[in-house]
Formats: sequence, C-alpha cells, structure tokens
Amino acid sequence: ITPTTPYQWVDGEHMWTEIDGQLSKGVATYRLTISGLMPSRIYAITTQDEAGAYRLRVNGLYVMGNGVVSKNPDTYLPEVKTVVGFFSSDVDGKAEITLEIANFTRKTGGMWHALELGYPEVIMTHHTTVVGFEILTFAVMLSLGLLFLLFSSIRKEITAFYVSVFALIMALRVITTGTHIISQTISFLPLMVIIKLEYWSGYILVPVLAMILESLEYDKPSVLFRRIIIGYAGLVTLFILLANDYWLEWSYLVNQGIIFIFSFYAIYLLVRGVQKRDESVGYLWVGSVALLVGTYAELSIDTVSYALFFASFAFVLSVTVSVVIRFSGLKEAKETLEKDVMTDYLTGLGNRAYLYRVLGQLSVTETETKHYLVFVDLDDFKNINDTHGHEVGDEVLRQTAHRLKDSVRDEDVVVRFAGDEFIILVKLNPSYPIESFIERLHQHFMDPIFIENEPIQVDFSVGNTLIDPQDVDPDKIIHRADQRMYEDKERRKK
Repeated sequence: ITPTTPYQWVDGEHMWTEIDGQLSKGVATYRLTISGLMPSRIYAITTQDEAGAYRLRVNGLYVMGNGVVSKNPDTYLPEVKTVVGFFSSDVDGKAEITLEIANFTRKTGGMWHALELGYPEVIMTHHTTVVGFEILTFAVMLSLGLLFLLFSSIRKEITAFYVSVFALIMALRVITTGTHIISQTISFLPLMVIIKLEYWSGYILVPVLAMILESLEYDKPSVLFRRIIIGYAGLVTLFILLANDYWLEWSYLVNQGIIFIFSFYAIYLLVRGVQKRDESVGYLWVGSVALLVGTYAELSIDTVSYALFFASFAFVLSVTVSVVIRFSGLKEAKETLEKDVMTDYLTGLGNRAYLYRVLGQLSVTETETKHYLVFVDLDDFKNINDTHGHEVGDEVLRQTAHRLKDSVRDEDVVVRFAGDEFIILVKLNPSYPIESFIERLHQHFMDPIFIENEPIQVDFSVGNTLIDPQDVDPDKIIHRADQRMYEDKERRKK
C-alpha cells in the first residue's frame, strides 16, 4: 500500500508502568490514520509472533485480536497467535486503525512486531507459505527424531539417541515459535507455558549438541564432562520452570554467551576429528558451521527468520551421514573381526569355532537327503614334520586343505579342526552313499603333493557319522566320527 500520508501512530490512553526505563505493565491505545486507499478494495493486516492481548479496529469495526484486553489483571488473558484480519477504507479512502494493548505478564509491553498491511492475496500467500513451511519442518524433525530413536534402541548407538533428542526438541521449537502452531492446536495452553517451552527448546539445545559431539569420541571421553553437561541441562530446565518473564528475557543474553563459549568447544572437537582422520568429520564440519551461522543470524539479525530451522536441518542431515558412515565402518570391522575369529590362519578354512557355529545353525529334517560329518586325520604327519621341517609341514596342510575343498561342492563345509585334523560337513542323496564320497576323497590324494619339486605322499584315515534330527550336541556328533576315524586308522595299520 502506498498511502498519501506517512505512517504516524498517535498516542491514545496510557496506563503503562515503567520497569528499568521500559514501558511494561498496563493498558494503552494507539491510533493510525491511513489515507489514499481505494474504497472498493479489501485490504489485509497481520502480525506474527505477537504474545499478549490486543484488539485492533479499523474505522470502529473489529478486525482482529489476541486474547482478552482488560485493565484488570484478573480478567486480562494473553495469548500468542498469528492472525490475519481484513478491512476496507471509508468512502474517502481513509482507514483509522485503533489498537488497544494490555500487558500484565511480559517484561516489555506493547507490540513486539510491526503490523503488516497489504493486499489480501499477498498477505495470505505469505501467511500460508510460512505456516506450511513450519508444518513441513515440524513433520520432518519429528520423523527424523523418531527414526533415530528407533535406530538407537535397536543398534544401541548413543550418538543416534542424542540426535533423536535434538530433532525432537527442534520439532517442539518449530511449533512454539514463528506462528506458534501449538497455540492453534492446543488452545488451552497458557501463554507463559508456551513462552517457557520456547525458551527451553532454545536453551537445552546447547547441552544436547555437546553430548552429540562428545559421543563421537574425537577426544578422550570424560565422565566429569558428561555430568557437568547433564547438570547444566537440569539447571536450565529448573530455571525455565521457576523464572518469570523478567528473568527469562535477561537469561537470553546469558545464553548467547554460553553459545559463544560452546562454539570454541565444538571447533576443538571437530579439529580433533580431523586429526584422527575420521571419514565422517567433513560432513560434521559443514553441519556444525551451518548450525552456528544459523544460530548467530537468528540471535543477532531481527530481519532473519527461520535461519535456525534450516541450519538445524542441515546439521541433522550431516550427523545422519556421519552416523551411517561410522556404522558402516563398525559393521565392516565387526565382519572382518568375526571372519578372522572364525578362520584358520594357516589354511584359510573355517576353524573349530566356525564348525561349532555351523553345527549350531544346522537344520536337519526327516528327508531323504542325509547330513554327514566326516572326520579326516592325516597319517604319519609327525614324520613329515620331523623329516622335512615345519615349513614343509605347513605347506602340506595348506595343499591338503586345498584338495579337500576341491573334492566337495560349494555348499559343503570343510574346516581345519586341529593340527592335522580336518572335518567335512556334507549333504548326500541316497543314490550317492557315504562310502562313495570317502572313496572320492582318497582319489584326490592318489598323486603326491609336490613341494619345491619334492614329492610327498599324503594319506589319511577317515571316520564318519550320520547327523539325525535328534542330534543336538555338536561334541557328541564329533566324538562319534572321531571314534570311527581311529577305528579306520587301526585297520590301516594291520
């Protein structure tokens, strides 16, 4: 709107009291006359994030308001809502705006933000866009918070838990700031409860962020530091519960100082992450810098809105990437360690631990297909070691493992049980008896093993046992096959 006369509020009735040089408690009326409007046109007026009680009339007609305006503190009722009103000028193109304001709760009285006047389509588009953005941000933060909470409960990942807390607090902050969606959805909430939730959701982010960065273990974990952070979070919560609006406003400056100090701590931890060559620290640098810039922009620049929301979203995404990278690395390390634990270092076959795990997971049912455990023990292996040396003996074991592996199918299992003892788990059809399988094993060892062009003949004794559905003890299964292997060894000596 471009009126022919400049904006100029005219003071009406005043009943303000003064605290620290500022108008605070009481009631006041202001008037603003705008001329040069089009009588045939509808106009819109709004103000965002206004906490208190006010009534706004245009040319004597009620247009919009917040709460209940009263000179009596007992009947005065403040609210925090973002509303849009509509009005038209008189036949001369003039609009006299009368604004009645009451305040008996906040440290500073009057309107906190300027009224915005414009065409309805412009005002409503802006209002709808802002509300839509807040709803979307709330939904995203809530979803991320719940997702990380589920992930942390399943994987016992402490960083994911703190990120879930951060995201859920940001979801709360979205609906307690800006257009204050919470006041529209939970209309019975008192103004001071909403204000305290707004302060708490801002102040508590510092200790939560500290716990996120500390949980990454870029520096030596400190039990004392964690206790200090948890204690600080408790003090912040207690202060918010007990403080009145006067002290809440003063605490805003204190919180800015704490954020400033925390910035140096965050930078220190991230530098330590770089020094430790953590793969995910680059993403955390981006997210943390975005969060710090967004925080300072929202605290220092009045015209900047929602910077913290955008920055928080960027931070959560960066931590998400970091957690995924770290989790993938831990999973890969765990799989490598598990493979090392289950693998015989000399032959590359599975070891005794792997055998027991396979037997424990083996599912044997009453079908025609039969499961056998075959125990293989090399004959006179001690003589090979004594004659040719242990290095040659080790090579014999490696080539024996290779031949045994070649003699079975990929689905069968070959392990080095101990020393010169091997065990094969094989599944056979009735048309192929176990005796035929053992004969095939011997055929694979008819030719000698050549080591440095020297032939070494390797032979072995074999014992086998059928694994039936009633077998639940791996030791008993192995013992049966072991006994039959010794029986075979005794026969071969005769």
